[in-house]
Amino acid sequence: MITGFLLTEELIDDNFCADSLAISYGEEIEAEIISEVKIAQRNLIKTSGCIGGLTTARKKHSSVITDDFQIHGEDIKALFRLFNGKSELFRMTGCVHSAALCDNKTILAFAEDIGRHNAVDKVFGSCILKNIPFSKKILLVSGRISSEIVSKCIKWGVPVVASRTSATSLALELAEDGGVTVVGFVRANRMNIYTNGQRMN
Repeated sequence: MITGFLLTEELIDDNFCADSLAISYGEEIEAEIISEVKIAQRNLIKTSGCIGGLTTARKKHSSVITDDFQIHGEDIKALFRLFNGKSELFRMTGCVHSAALCDNKTILAFAEDIGRHNAVDKVFGSCILKNIPFSKKILLVSGRISSEIVSKCIKWGVPVVASRTSATSLALELAEDGGVTVVGFVRANRMNIYTNGQRMN
């Protein structure tokens, strides 16, 4: 989560390589990172998300995802069946979020967290550390697709994001401009394709 958050929020640049990273657990969880990389101090904002946190002020992305990636609706449904099967904490508690990065057939990285953005950052961080490429991949999320989640997809070039629930209007605006295909309400016999439907076949 630390790697995914710092790189996705551009608090450090993409060439980040820590000399060491230590996590201390107590009433507060602290991460100590030793590296020569400069940390951005600009425009830090306290958010009121699932558990709160720091984020940078969002700017409109200049990049647009353009590719020839295609996926069938039945493949997304099959991936969601795998996704739901891996969501053990959700089945136990009913109150956590899941996220996964997939290719057309299988889950490549999976994470759960009480915050949906944290779960996504865990997945991106895992992929970065394991050198799993983001192009021609699908991000699955259990909760609402927010503008922040779409922004993370644009940052890493993930062309498709899908959820079993809804997307916000701002998320759809960002996705339309950024070339992200947004799929919502993925259920047994239906799904809604909101933006950039050319990738669906």
